[in-house]
Amino acid sequence: MTELKTFAVRVYSAPGVSDACLALQDEQAVDVPLMLFAGWYGVHAGVMPDEVFEPAQQLSQQLGQNLIYPLRRIRRWMKNGLDDDHWHQLREAIKRNELDAELMLLAQLQQRFAPSSVNSGPDVLPDVLSNMLRCVAQPDRLTARNRLQLEQIAAACVQA
Repeated sequence: MTELKTFAVRVYSAPGVSDACLALQDEQAVDVPLMLFAGWYGVHAGVMPDEVFEPAQQLSQQLGQNLIYPLRRIRRWMKNGLDDDHWHQLREAIKRNELDAELMLLAQLQQRFAPSSVNSGPDVLPDVLSNMLRCVAQPDRLTARNRLQLEQIAAACVQA
C-alpha cells in the first residue's frame, strides 16, 4: 500500500490537479487533505464506511480550523503586502508551516484510519469518486466545472 503522503504528493503534482484542488477548496470549501485521503482509501480499499469517514472528517476539521486555515489566511493576507525581503521570507516560512501541517494531517489520517486490508478491484474510479464526493459540503451545488475538476482529481488518484 502506498504511503498516503507519497500518494498525495503524486496526485497533487499531476497535470492540472493542483489548480483543480485549489478551485474546489476556494469555490466549494473542500478539505483537500481529507479529499486526498478519501481518494487514497478508495484506491486501496473501496468505499469508505461511515465509521472511518466521520472520525477522519472530524480530525481533519479540528486540525484545519485550529492550525491549517489560520496559517492559510495569514499567508494569503500577506500575498499582496509589503515588497520587502523580510516580508517575503516570513510569508514563505508560513507557507512551509502550512504545508507541514497538511502533511502532518495526512500522516495522522493514515495512522488512525488506514484500511486493515487492501481489497481494491480493477475499476476503483467509482469508489474513489464516491469517497471524494463525501468531502464536498453541498454536492448538489457543484458546478459542471467543479464536477470535472473532481473527476480529474479522482482519475489522478487512480493513476498514482
